[in-house]
Order: sequence, then C-alpha cells, then structure tokens
Amino acid sequence: MSRIEIRGLGARLGDRRVLDGIDLDLAAGEFVGLIGPNGAGKSTLLRVLAGLLSHDGSVRIDGRPIGDLTPRERALRIAYLSQTHDIAWPMPVAEVVALGRLPHRGPFAPPTDADRRAIAEALAATGLEALRDRPAQRLSGGETARVLLARALAQATPILLADEPTGGLDPAHQLASMRTFADLAGRGHTVVASLHDLGLAARWCRRLLLVDRGRLVADGPPETVLTVENLAAVYGIVAHLGHDGVGPVIVPTHLIAPRPEVVA
Repeated sequence: MSRIEIRGLGARLGDRRVLDGIDLDLAAGEFVGLIGPNGAGKSTLLRVLAGLLSHDGSVRIDGRPIGDLTPRERALRIAYLSQTHDIAWPMPVAEVVALGRLPHRGPFAPPTDADRRAIAEALAATGLEALRDRPAQRLSGGETARVLLARALAQATPILLADEPTGGLDPAHQLASMRTFADLAGRGHTVVASLHDLGLAARWCRRLLLVDRGRLVADGPPETVLTVENLAAVYGIVAHLGHDGVGPVIVPTHLIAPRPEVVA
C-alpha cells in the first residue's frame, strides 16, 4: 500500500495563497479526518494530493513526485471523490460505477471478472444493488453521492481522498460510509476525508488534521485535536466534549464570536 510524504506544501488560487508550509506523512492503514472551518484550505489540499492542482514544495507517493506520475499511474494509486455531486452522463447507476474500473484495463477492452466483482462489491458497500439499473440522472442528491462513492470504491486504489463524502447523506448512510472508510483503512488503504461533522470525525477517524487559513494547526488523535482551546481558536465555538464508552462525543453548543469569512 502507498505512503504519502508532503514537505513545505503551498498552493495558490489565483493571486491568493491558500495553503502554506504544510508538512505531513500519511501512512498505509490510516483513516485521517481533515477538519477546519469553511475556507480553511481542505478542498485545495485534497485536490493537490490528487494531482489536480499545481503546488509549491513536494508531494511524493511511495517516494515518487506526484507530478512524475502519468494520469493512468495516478488513477491506479489515487481515487478522488469531489464534494460536487453531479452526474452528467445519461447511463444506469452500474455503468457509472463501472467507470472506476477504466484505469485497470486497456482502451476498449471488455470488463474482466475482476471488474465485475469490484463493481458488485462497490454497489453492495453503498447499498445501491436495487438501483443498479436506474438512470443515474433520476436519483436524489444523497443517492447520487453514494453512486459517486461507489465509483471511487470500484477504482480499488490504495489511496482514497474524499471531499465532504457525508454531505447530503441521511444519518444511516453517513454511518455506513464512515464504516466503509474505516474498513478500507483496516485493510491497509490510506483514506483521507474532509469532514464538517466533528462528531463523525471524532468517532471514526483515528487521526485528525486541523487546518485553519491554509496552515496545519493540529495533528493527532481526536482527543488531542478537538480541545476546548482549538475549537475556540479555530471555529469560534464552545462544544460539549465527552466519551460514551464507545468513542468520543462532541456537540457544538454556542458561538464565542463570528469569524470573518475566508473563501478557498
């Protein structure tokens, strides 16, 4: 499985610096939650790691600069799930999921048994078996999000980057998605997901990265990242912090002061 090494990472959107001086090592078998307020740079960081944005500093996948990987090599190593849940293709759900298998075979080659197994497993993991023949453009927002997650799962890469993967999902499917990510990490994959729900992040992720204004301000287990001080300084909130015997519990309760908006 793959390892990601990040040194001195910076990135710009237009004339504005969005990421600055980030150093990280992401190991195989980690389920990492990327948290921070709107505009902190989370989506930009994931897009850089997916090889979709230019950057300063270095990003290496198994020791190779990400810019040296061909598009197919990247697609065999990294699946990227965008926070934009649009499907423009007029095709059935199963065919959308099958797009995740394209990097694994040559142009115009027919699906293999491995492809069919991966598609079936991805549909099962996202609870979409009953919808496999439905036109993908006739789905609810939550169903569409699950189809795109299934496509990323079918890609079967050692690294999965997911940008707000639980957005628009009902509670049951939020928990199912988080369990899927945790299971992937348990099988040696590297999973990095940006999350706004601090309760889900605290409950499921073994490691959290707290980003604020383009900088990494905390990195570690949920108990050391989600502190009263960090929540106040980064989010401007007070929250109830506890533990129910199964895992951490965090419930934001009120604002300390509004933060100025930052667009990223």
